[in-house]
Amino acid sequence: MVVPSYRTFPHGEVIDMMDDLQAVVAWTIANIARYGGDPKRITLAGHSSGAHLGALLVVQSALRDCACPDPAEAVHHVKCIREAQWSLRHQGPVHLRDEPRGASICR
Repeated sequence: MVVPSYRTFPHGEVIDMMDDLQAVVAWTIANIARYGGDPKRITLAGHSSGAHLGALLVVQSALRDCACPDPAEAVHHVKCIREAQWSLRHQGPVHLRDEPRGASICR
């Protein structure tokens, strides 16, 4: 497990936060095998702003790698984005798993 930190306001803006997380993902892929991990099986997780930044990072990567004429096509290149069901069950009034619009997007 890699638990990174990233710059936050006022020391950085969203672009800086994204740069920090991109560097963490690159480092993890390059180094995780030394610690018994598989660089082809990386899971990115976060809470609150960290989850938002993680989702942005995944979509940004899909947009870059897709080279699709329509940016909406990039969504089909995202393998999985999943909500935190435990948090919602224990802290939120709504179970997203029961909401069609909030269901996990996984193939």
